[in-house]
Amino acid sequence: MLDKKDPISPYQLLPCKPVDIVVIGCHPDDIEVSMGGTIISLIKKNLKIGIIDLTDGEPTPDGTREIRSSECENATGILKPAFRVNLDLPNRYLNDTVENRKKLAEILRTARPRIIFTHYREDGHPDHSAAYHLVKAAKFYAKLTKTNMKGTPVIIPRLYYFISHHLLMHHNISFITPFDAQTFKEKLNALKSYKSQFPVNKKSKSIIKYLEHINGYLGFLSNSDYGEAFISEEPVVMADTLLLNQT
Repeated sequence: MLDKKDPISPYQLLPCKPVDIVVIGCHPDDIEVSMGGTIISLIKKNLKIGIIDLTDGEPTPDGTREIRSSECENATGILKPAFRVNLDLPNRYLNDTVENRKKLAEILRTARPRIIFTHYREDGHPDHSAAYHLVKAAKFYAKLTKTNMKGTPVIIPRLYYFISHHLLMHHNISFITPFDAQTFKEKLNALKSYKSQFPVNKKSKSIIKYLEHINGYLGFLSNSDYGEAFISEEPVVMADTLLLNQT
């Protein structure tokens, strides 16, 4: 894990108190794309949310570690999570290993969330699919006793999955979190903080238009301006949906 004083990771805000939700993405910008509106909406409702980026997202055609870190700091200022930390695992070569499980589990044992959100297993990006398995295993490791991992064991009740744009397929979604037009605007502002990935990168420019359409459609389905969809491999508990959609 990167040191908090590392000059290329100024957005490192380490967890110091338990949170309600932890969102785990492979690369800086993944969670903004897939559930930025949900994060902003829930924080406005006074839920405590932490973010874990598994890698720094580099190399990319127009980015550097320094650029991506600065962009992530700007996006984090818009999202306003309780903490955001980067595990500094290798981009493009992410794997579900025992060492990586322990690194992630130690943060979960400190953050102690009720719910985790991460990538779904069906995804065109190998790192995203690897994250699915890594997070699922780390959630299990977080509760282990008689281990050399730091922190007190914690049982995390729920694991939900956000949907990426790398595999354009129809998913059988489990629930939608709705939000208003202002929140969607803030989501796009957070996403546009990653200038090296979106406004500059012509290949990724279409994502903004894609989000306008898909988030708008999900908003229509949920009787709201916009929305984001999620998948659960277990039955969705009513208490969770009330927590996520409280007014």
